[in-house]
Parts: sequence; structure tokens; C-alpha cells
Amino acid sequence: MVGKMSETVVAIPEFNGIVAPRLDCASKIIIAHLQNGQIKDKQELNLNNVNPYQLIGILTEKGVQKVICYHLCRRDWYSLRANGIEVMARISGNVEEILKNLAAGKLSTSNAIPFWRKGTDGICRGKGRSRRGRRGRRWEQD
Repeated sequence: MVGKMSETVVAIPEFNGIVAPRLDCASKIIIAHLQNGQIKDKQELNLNNVNPYQLIGILTEKGVQKVICYHLCRRDWYSLRANGIEVMARISGNVEEILKNLAAGKLSTSNAIPFWRKGTDGICRGKGRSRRGRRGRRWEQD
């Protein structure tokens, strides 16, 4: 007798049908229940007026085990991990295709921290756009 595979609950932040560039700029989030290589159930959550801390609380309440996203800031990454939620970062593309590939076991499981540069708050801030302005060797040699 073959044992029944456990259910995996996955959340994907969505922006216009694709994986949102950042967790905090998603218009909605898709929560899918995957079991035995199939999408068992799927629901959409509207993220209007939801701050990042509320979002992580909602994901925890819904039993989400894995978040698939492209990038997220350090604060969100640590908050998700502290709540026992695995993060698969640097994944982009159509949400439906990603769900199908994940259910079929064809999506790579990279749990790497997104790129952070020294002196920034991670992906949430662009290159050289801090309160201190641009700093570096070439700017200090005047």
C-alpha cells in the first residue's frame, strides 16, 4: 500500500498574472494546496491595505509552508523564516506555470537569501538611493 503524500501549502505573490517583483508590491497573493502532484485547491487573497507584518500573519494563519517569490527585503525574509515558512526566491514567470511545475516536482528548490549589498536594506532599496547618498571610493577621492 502506497502512503498518502502530505499536502503542501504554497503562497505566490502575484502582479498582473506573473510572480510579483517583490513580496510587498503584489496586488494579490495566490495560496495553493498541492498534493500528489496536483493542485488540490487554490484561492486568491486581495492585498489592498495589508502591511507586510499583517501579510506574514495571514500566511501563518493559513498554514502556508512555502512562499515562492522573485525578491523580498531582508525584514520579510527573516520574518517568514522565523514563522517556519520556507522561501524560494529568484523565481519569475507565469504563476499558473510555476504552480504546475512545483506540483510536478520540476521547480528547483533554491532557498538562497536574495542579493543584499552592504549598506542597504536589501532589495527594497535601489542602488545608491539611501539617505546618505552615493558613497564609495570613487566619490571619496575628490
